[in-house]
Amino acid sequence: MRGMESNMRILCAIIIFAIVSCGFVLQADSDEIICISTAEQFANIRELAADGTVFKLSADIKLPQDWQPFVFKGKLDGAGHTISGLTDSLFLRVEDSVVSNLVIKDANLQVNRKMPIVGIFAREVLHSTIENVQIADSSVYVEIQLPGIVIVGGFAGILEDSVIKNIAVIDSQIDVEVTELETKKSFFATGGLVGLASRTVAENCETSVNILSQGNATGGFIGMLTNSSRIESSRSFGIVQGKENVGGFVGIVSANGAPNTITNSTVFSPAVKGVANVRRFAGLLEHEGINGCHAYLGMAVIAEGKLLHVVPNAYGADAADMRK
Repeated sequence: MRGMESNMRILCAIIIFAIVSCGFVLQADSDEIICISTAEQFANIRELAADGTVFKLSADIKLPQDWQPFVFKGKLDGAGHTISGLTDSLFLRVEDSVVSNLVIKDANLQVNRKMPIVGIFAREVLHSTIENVQIADSSVYVEIQLPGIVIVGGFAGILEDSVIKNIAVIDSQIDVEVTELETKKSFFATGGLVGLASRTVAENCETSVNILSQGNATGGFIGMLTNSSRIESSRSFGIVQGKENVGGFVGIVSANGAPNTITNSTVFSPAVKGVANVRRFAGLLEHEGINGCHAYLGMAVIAEGKLLHVVPNAYGADAADMRK
């Protein structure tokens, strides 16, 4: 009998270990963990998400070419797994959520719709906390007609009332082509990480994105920073090209909801190009909010096809010198 009881205890332990490891269904602190291992299961998240539900990836997932983004409200742990094959944003909107430990690779977004908001992870992130997400080897191509509102980011189009940490968009490309150009009646923001950041905190994030845009707020990291937002200890690489208000790190640091601050951050871009308000760090700095930031000394700053002279150890919109 003792041998049978011992064997039963061992069998129960094995079953419990399998359930916990694979994450099929687990009760923990009243939260239910649901395992996701296929594209079909991931698509069904939209039907299953509820307060207290936690989704956890248990395998890499390749999404179909006809992927349709959806609104996500819940908790998602990518567990270090990779989602690939995206042809549209992963999520339409992420709201009141926590997402962590996710990799997105080989996304290829091609967008042709009126007044688009575009991001590989999500078009909009609202009232959420996102940590440890990497996007790599991806591209965003947007074809638009102006006038209108266009907001494009490598990670998210709009980031509002949220906290993001350890987010990286690397070895990627953003290309926004305008078929009819009238930017004076348009808001057109493009950023390697986020197009428009409002009431947001971003810490230890990084972009390595080449940007080709014709917008009026273009930055290697963020297009426009507004409404008491704060960026800390972040980095931007990649060539940045826009039209007006073009910065290696941020296109516009707005005076709306000041202070908007960027602290201890660096831009390593080899070149920043545009027509008006082209600077190493911030294209247009509406108030003093840049502290302890640096820009690569060898960066080419080009406006209307002419190489501009940057005063050594300039601060503010050009930031302090940084040698590679």
